[in-house]
Amino acid sequence: GTTYYFCSVAQNAAGTAYGSVLSFATTACTPNSYQDLDGDGYGAGVQGCYVGGVLNNTDCDDTNSSIYQSISNLAADADQDRYYTGSPASMCVGAATPLVQTITYKSTSTSGVATGTSGGGGVLVNTPNNTANGDLLLMVTVISKAGGVPSFQVSTPTTYGYTLIKSITNNGGGGANTQTVTSAYYKIANNEPSYYQLQADTNEAVTILRYTGIDTSSPIDTSGGGTANGTNAVPVAAFAGPSVTTATANAVVFHVAGLTTTASKTFGVPAPASGWTIRKQGGSTSTGANLYLEVSDMTQTTPGVTGIQTSTLTSGTAYGGSIMFALKPLIRNYYSGASKNTIAQVAPLNPNTGSGNNLSIVKPSLISNGDMLVALLCAVDSSSPFNLSMTATPSAWVQIGGRAANNVAGDVCYSYYKPITSSGTEPSYYQWKWSEAVGGLASGTIITLDNASGGTIAYDTGLSSLFPTGTSTKTLTGITTSNSNETLLGLWGVNITSNFQSYTSPLSEKEDYSNSNQTLAAAMGLQAAAGASGNKNATSTNGGVGAGFLAAFYVTPGNNTSLYTDATTSALGGSDCAPNDNSKWVTKTGYPDTDGDSYTLAQQSVCTNGSLPTGWLAAQSSTLDCFDGEYYAQPGYPGGHGGVRGQGIKGNDLAGNTWDSGDWDCDGVTTYGYPYPAYSACTATSNAAQYVINNGVCTLNSSPPWPICSGTSATTASCGSTVSYNMGYYSNSACTIPVNIAWGQTCQ
Repeated sequence: GTTYYFCSVAQNAAGTAYGSVLSFATTACTPNSYQDLDGDGYGAGVQGCYVGGVLNNTDCDDTNSSIYQSISNLAADADQDRYYTGSPASMCVGAATPLVQTITYKSTSTSGVATGTSGGGGVLVNTPNNTANGDLLLMVTVISKAGGVPSFQVSTPTTYGYTLIKSITNNGGGGANTQTVTSAYYKIANNEPSYYQLQADTNEAVTILRYTGIDTSSPIDTSGGGTANGTNAVPVAAFAGPSVTTATANAVVFHVAGLTTTASKTFGVPAPASGWTIRKQGGSTSTGANLYLEVSDMTQTTPGVTGIQTSTLTSGTAYGGSIMFALKPLIRNYYSGASKNTIAQVAPLNPNTGSGNNLSIVKPSLISNGDMLVALLCAVDSSSPFNLSMTATPSAWVQIGGRAANNVAGDVCYSYYKPITSSGTEPSYYQWKWSEAVGGLASGTIITLDNASGGTIAYDTGLSSLFPTGTSTKTLTGITTSNSNETLLGLWGVNITSNFQSYTSPLSEKEDYSNSNQTLAAAMGLQAAAGASGNKNATSTNGGVGAGFLAAFYVTPGNNTSLYTDATTSALGGSDCAPNDNSKWVTKTGYPDTDGDSYTLAQQSVCTNGSLPTGWLAAQSSTLDCFDGEYYAQPGYPGGHGGVRGQGIKGNDLAGNTWDSGDWDCDGVTTYGYPYPAYSACTATSNAAQYVINNGVCTLNSSPPWPICSGTSATTASCGSTVSYNMGYYSNSACTIPVNIAWGQTCQ
């Protein structure tokens, strides 16, 4: 800047006098710069010489210092589970925050370690349960051949799209000794088959493991190396994998060993590093395969050298090979951004008519802090000199656009807004006062704007417009918005009964109120880009005189921030069925079997983590369950069970009484359990205190729930036959008053 010095000078016949020297300094402007109104270091607007100006103009929102860069193809992923909500679009966001996903072991092929022999048609290895597109499948193979190099033939891992990570061959010491090849492959799952069939020219052992949280675009952190362990002449117990160096934080390191053996083997956990987990080991010595493998993993939080890691056999020795490599976790950038497109009307127009000079409007319900109230008030000015005006306004209401009047006989309209900062202290009504008595010729309404994602709604700009008589098109003069994603609110008032329709995009009607003197209407819409809105029209069925307002509102940052991430390269894509729960994200269809009786209901959808939850089956049962809340209620169930099913379904018993359903066998007939058997010669004792219906016969019953047959308990011994459960209920001697439901036994 420049410092300027000055003083006052007085001069007359007596001479010249000088005052004190004063100074002031100017702040230098930055040539060819842009204003940085929010002070975040990013500018916007027209280039010029600005004090504090910056040399870039990349700020997509210069009113909010937390967001400043426009990133394309973003979508919301609030729970950071790799699935997003909404449609990918360009977003104005803040700095990128990298989030390292956790690589997680999920499952192994259901066939475990599948083994086969040469000439046996190969080996079938199942795809791990619940494999979803985007998962990483790790295939480990061990093949061996006497006196030669073994290899896969027609059906190989690469046939199915697997990529080799590392392979190690141990020739057993050369000559006719068995050579063993241990290999690891990977594939990013994409509509995988239920199994793979691999065929080698020799013995083979294969398993597949499933992992999530992998960087699917570049999954290998390091392909590592391999070591041949022992020979046929000098077998070893220690299978040492070579040291590898990881480049990514939280990479998962793998130790894979394969061997040729003549006896069952078991590996110990790799050492000396801690954190190893054996995910799978196994093989076969019974089919002639004579192979065994081990797969272990550990997470190395800090990039660097692993050191040699050794898995030692718990007994005996063998020879084979060990390989080590590491997979890279998915690292995704998350951006914080303020959502500005969630303003919604939550209360309809609340029309009130005037009384005398006053116009009172009841406070809308369900308002909360951060909301915005917008009022439209119109009155018919019916007498010259047509100067009706507003003389009193309730506290904290701010006018939009000034008095709107044609100064002829017709509507005079005003609009005001009020931010809600303390909803609990708002009055029950708001009162305005006109300059003269208007009686029933005045109407008003308050619209509530709600920010569904939090934060605070703020007013940007607004203008009033006049509607002359005789035209059905009512035009609101356009305004210029300052921010992206602002909500436009159009308000119309005319002095005649009418109906508004055909609003200019993006406005759509929110409410239309009409009485015998006036019509009020409101419409809202989102303007995505900052700038000129253009005029907004609405067509009315009558051409009365009136006025209106066009105003713009936006959401200031509050707690309305969302996390956005790249929707194609970083996330799996697709709609998140549980946006705020990172334990589930994808909708799957299945068949509920809550009671575990293997009989399902019809197909339903459920939000999952890629796997059907407990109590759901992947296939529908041949016969559907009639009640999924009780194990013993199932199609064809051969006997009853203690009590009614209790699901609220009614049915008639043999006496014609209505009870909760006892249809245990799902045939649609309320039998209360086992189909009533043929009634035997057993009779009840005379000392019974209650009665029970057995096979439709009112029978005395002594000690519920066990009827007495021939003075003894109904057992096979006492009946000389079989015993069957039978449903009845206690009653009076006439068997007409149901008292309770109970189970009994009858001789068959």
